Amino acid sequence: MKTLTLFFSLIIISNFAYSKEKLDSLVSLTVVIEGIRSDNGNIRVHLYEIGNHYSFPDKSTQANYLQISDIEANKSIVTFENLSPSTYAFTVHHDENLNVKMDRNLIGLPTEGWALSNNVKPLFKLPSFKECAFELRSNKKISISINY
Repeated sequence: MKTLTLFFSLIIISNFAYSKEKLDSLVSLTVVIEGIRSDNGNIRVHLYEIGNHYSFPDKSTQANYLQISDIEANKSIVTFENLSPSTYAFTVHHDENLNVKMDRNLIGLPTEGWALSNNVKPLFKLPSFKECAFELRSNKKISISINY
C-alpha cells in the first residue's frame, strides 16, 4: 500500500511540475487599435493560429480566439492571454451598430472600420494568412490603425 501511495504521489507531483512549466511558456498579445472614428459600438478582434490559416480572414466565427472591447477616446486595447508560442494573424472589426457582422455597401465594400495584422491593406482581393502572419514567441504589443 505504501508503494502505491508513493507511486501516485510522484505522478501528481510530476504532473504539477509539467503544468507549471507549460504555463511558464505561454505568452500574451496586446493589440492597440487607433484611429477609430467614434466611440459607438465595440471592437472585435479575431485571432487565428497558423493551424487554422484556411479560415482567415473571412470566417470569423472559426477564429481560434475572439476578444471584444469597448472604445474610449477613439482607441481600444485588446489583450489575449495564455497563448502558445506560434504564428498568428488577426482581423479587427469596428462593430458600430453592435449587430456582430461586418456591414457592407451595395458592391460589397465594408462600411464599418476594419484592420488586419501587419497593417495589410488589400486592394482587389482578401489577403492570405501568410501576408498578415507574425511570429509570437514572447509577450508582444502591436499598434494598428483602423481603415474606413
